[in-house]
Amino acid sequence: MGSVAPTEFLKELPELAKLISAGHFIVETEAVPLADVSEDWQREPDKRLVFTM
Repeated sequence: MGSVAPTEFLKELPELAKLISAGHFIVETEAVPLADVSEDWQREPDKRLVFTM
């Protein structure tokens, strides 16, 4: 959320959820086992890391 006030973020959340559901935001992800969190946490991947159990 950074510099956006929480109240402003919450006001825009329904529209944001609608845009996400419609596929307007594409986020490339890479699944990484949670057991590897200490190794992968500082890594700078080209995709968003998603730690899995």
